[in-house]
Amino acid sequence: MTKKMSDNSFEIDSGISQSNHGSGGQPMYPWEDMKSGDSFFVSTHAGDHRRIANTVYNCGRVWLERRGLDGQFRVSQRQVKEGGLRGVRVWMLDRSEPNHSLFGAS
Repeated sequence: MTKKMSDNSFEIDSGISQSNHGSGGQPMYPWEDMKSGDSFFVSTHAGDHRRIANTVYNCGRVWLERRGLDGQFRVSQRQVKEGGLRGVRVWMLDRSEPNHSLFGAS
C-alpha cells in the first residue's frame, strides 16, 4: 500500500467531543502501515520547515518507543523538494541498515 501526503491541508470540524480523542488515538502519520524502507512525504510549505520536520521525526520516534520497536527500527528524514513543494521525506528503517543505505553505496 502506498501512501503520500501532498500538502498540509487540514479540515476543521466543529461539534466533536474532546473526550473521544486524545493521546493514544490514531497517529497523524502512517507509521502503522510502514515496513522497513517505506517512506512518506510531508510538505512544509504551510509553516516553519524545521519545526515541522522535528515534529514528524519525534512523532515517529515516540511511536516506535511506545510499541517497544525502537531497538529494531529507526526513523530517518531528509529535506527534499517534490512536485515543486518543499518538504521532508521520512523513512522507517531497520536499525541494522547503515545511514548511507538510502542513497546506495558510498
